[in-house]
Amino acid sequence: MHSLVEKCQTSIDFPYYDLTPLESLHLTLDRIAYNEKITQDRLDSIEAAARHACRNIARFDITVDHLSCFRSAIALNISSDQLVRDLRGALRSATLSVEPDAQIQTSESNPHITISYSNSDGIAVTEADAAVAELNATIRAVNVRVTEAVIVLLERRQNSYSWKVISRIPLVGIARTSADASDEEGSNDIGPESS
Repeated sequence: MHSLVEKCQTSIDFPYYDLTPLESLHLTLDRIAYNEKITQDRLDSIEAAARHACRNIARFDITVDHLSCFRSAIALNISSDQLVRDLRGALRSATLSVEPDAQIQTSESNPHITISYSNSDGIAVTEADAAVAELNATIRAVNVRVTEAVIVLLERRQNSYSWKVISRIPLVGIARTSADASDEEGSNDIGPESS
């Protein structure tokens, strides 16, 4: 994955983008709360609920296979995203079971890994779009193993993010594949909600 990101970042190294350092690559799933609006006790309870939810979720692979330009970033898209959505749903349910008024962040965008953030309003969109289109013609899909969910204290810093790890929650359930998740999408079975 790092090789793919380095290749992409070299091609989009425009002055109006700040590149995401390799050690800062991440896949954001949701927001729990703003730091000043949640107590440590509530955070501990959310962590316990998330651990409970993740006991049924196995490690899984995601496929990263193309770039997209967003309003304020360039990102690698996740093409096999149902398992990511399932994980996000389980974590969201866990959060809401403890903090019903949590300020979860609903997103219109598909799961992605941001490789650069815009640093100005004067972005030459056509130049960035052309670079992304050229890269997409040559990108080979990369599989990445998701082994844990991480609760972090997230801070926006200029045109990127930094964070402090609060808790690492391993995914320890029985393995499923994207095909299993797709099969379930078409099924009429209704199961219990993760919590």
